[in-house]
Parts: sequence; C-alpha cells; structure tokens
Amino acid sequence: MAQTLFLAFSNPADPDKEAEFNEWYDRTHIPQLLEHVPGLVSAQRFRLESTQLPHRYLAIYEVEGEPDAVMRDLRARGAEGSVERSPLLQRDPAPIAIFVSAMGERITA
Repeated sequence: MAQTLFLAFSNPADPDKEAEFNEWYDRTHIPQLLEHVPGLVSAQRFRLESTQLPHRYLAIYEVEGEPDAVMRDLRARGAEGSVERSPLLQRDPAPIAIFVSAMGERITA
C-alpha cells in the first residue's frame, strides 16, 4: 500500500499571538486529531522557510486508510466539536489541506 500523507498549511490569525497559536496547535489541535480521527496516525509540524507561499506553517500527518474516509471523519469530528476550531487559526487566507500519495519507493543517497 502506498504511503499517504495529509498536509495542512496554516497561519496564526494574529501575528502578536503566534506563540499562543503554536501552543494550541501542538498541545490541543494535533492531539485532538490523532485521538478522534481514525486514520491519522502521526504528525509533525514545520515552519516554512520560503516567503513565496501565503502560509508559514505546515503540519504533516501520516495516514492509514482511504483519504476520503479520513476527510469525512475529520469534518464530522469538527462538526460535533471533538476537534476544536480555534480563533487563533487564520481564515484568510484559509488553511490548505491536501492528501498526497507516494509514487514509488523512497530513494536515499
């Protein structure tokens, strides 16, 4: 089975609350997703070094199962409130969430 990743690009809503945003993302948002969304099995966050993109942060989740099912569960958990939508998360530009699948074996040097 090919490796599938879920990529989530985001920004803090208020640059003055960036530390609070990162605290919420790391200590609340990611743990809620991993606990309540079947198929999301691990996560790691990154700060983007490129200034060419509208987002400054990237969370990468390892996915087991079908992306459509994971996205349905993610939306359902958000609607029921078990995954919090914080005002610390910028809405414009909106976060970008996409699934990517490996096209072959990992190549290393």
